[in-house]
Amino acid sequence: KSLKKKNIQILDIGSASGNFVSIAKTNKWNITAVEPSKYACELLKKKYDCDVYNDNFENLKIDDKFDVITCWASFEYSYDPSKFINKLKKLLYKKGTVIFYISGNSNSLAMKILREKCVGFLFNRINYFNPNSLDTILKKNFKKKKIFSDVNDLDTIYNYLNYNNPYLKKKLKNIELFNKKMIKSQIMGYKFLAIYEKK
Repeated sequence: KSLKKKNIQILDIGSASGNFVSIAKTNKWNITAVEPSKYACELLKKKYDCDVYNDNFENLKIDDKFDVITCWASFEYSYDPSKFINKLKKLLYKKGTVIFYISGNSNSLAMKILREKCVGFLFNRINYFNPNSLDTILKKNFKKKKIFSDVNDLDTIYNYLNYNNPYLKKKLKNIELFNKKMIKSQIMGYKFLAIYEKK
């Protein structure tokens, strides 16, 4: 709802095949995409009428400023988080918003219980963040507005605790071992969303 104002400028980092770009275009938002994959950039240019940069965000050469910058499961793959944050600060207007969707929350119940069996450790993420570590590295330049996690990884945990492959597609019947409200309040879902405002 906060993105409904006219002429809002959005920069989407790690646009991949364009899920969020599609949402932005449907809502008539002005969006610019940044994507390191050449193939994905070609797809974005064919499908959507927007500026697309084929580069890592840290290397991006652009003079524009943005009201909102989105990082949908992309900040974890940054080769230089400090440089990434400085670039965010430079490209956002004052009081601009940055949205992080972090996958592989290092504080998640799934990662703590499954450990080496968790697929979160198989992806080529360079960094792992949790709500505290993210806040620590951002608080100098950004103010936390909202943070919350999903709770969509309990079946994986139950499968594992029942001595089965954690990633069975079939949902097993089980007793309720974990309180979903507690997981949400402690931000212990496998993924979490964090919204920050530039100071």
